[in-house]
Amino acid sequence: MSFDAIETTVINDLVWAINSPSLIGNVDQNWEPRKIAKDEIDATEFLRFFGSQNHRVGRYFERLISYYLTGICRFTMIAEQKQIIINGKTVGEIDFLFRDSCGQTLHLETAVKFYLHLPDATHQGSRLVGPNPNDFFERKVDRMLTRQLSISEEHFDQIHELRSKIDYRLLWMAGRIYDHYADRTIAESHSLSPDHLRGIWFHAREWTPSAFPTHSRIELLRKPHWLSGSVLQSPNQGFGNEQFGDFVRNHFAQTSRPLHGCVAGDVRQFFFIVSDRWPSLGQGSP
Repeated sequence: MSFDAIETTVINDLVWAINSPSLIGNVDQNWEPRKIAKDEIDATEFLRFFGSQNHRVGRYFERLISYYLTGICRFTMIAEQKQIIINGKTVGEIDFLFRDSCGQTLHLETAVKFYLHLPDATHQGSRLVGPNPNDFFERKVDRMLTRQLSISEEHFDQIHELRSKIDYRLLWMAGRIYDHYADRTIAESHSLSPDHLRGIWFHAREWTPSAFPTHSRIELLRKPHWLSGSVLQSPNQGFGNEQFGDFVRNHFAQTSRPLHGCVAGDVRQFFFIVSDRWPSLGQGSP
């Protein structure tokens, strides 16, 4: 990918990270960042700040949020990825501690997540399961609320960068929910926002060239660029329907790792293709 392509992709991912609706609803601690436009971003400063990319989707997302807080909002960062160590053992990590323009101190926990909706069954009690089948929406939200946000209160005396109390503890989870291609029932959960972004998913055996409109241009998304889908740079890139079908068959003949991609167009259609044995067997973690 050329430098210009990287710049465009990372900037689009930043805008997506901030402007996307939260996956979480019915939670008082849900953060609502101020929406941004591309012309607010100084590309030279941003790419200098960003440095080399981490291929883990979660860490990449955290870096985007870090720039938003300091490079756009101009908040004062007190600490980020702050590990709390008790008796030589790491008991947790705080994503962000910062001071806003009003002088208030905030603890912010963030996540970017992608969950596949099981319309007719549950897996270990959940209908919202990650490509990694040990990851569940409800469990993640509960962990953020009851453990990650509380760590700055329980271990306040271990955070030596702080000189005053924390005024707010907030969380932000961006991402998508993927509905099964044959059953577009909208996913529901007490903590799931009704405004969540959506995609579709297939088992490998279910994908056929007719799954997408004729002459579609299909692009695989490589980590960490699972966010905006801004990776297509020319009409010659990506797969046609038939070509992609061959690729899917060959891929799952060799591995159970999921495929994440999008269909190009004015509105991108995001999708996952998972092993026929998913969620009983699956691999991959953001």
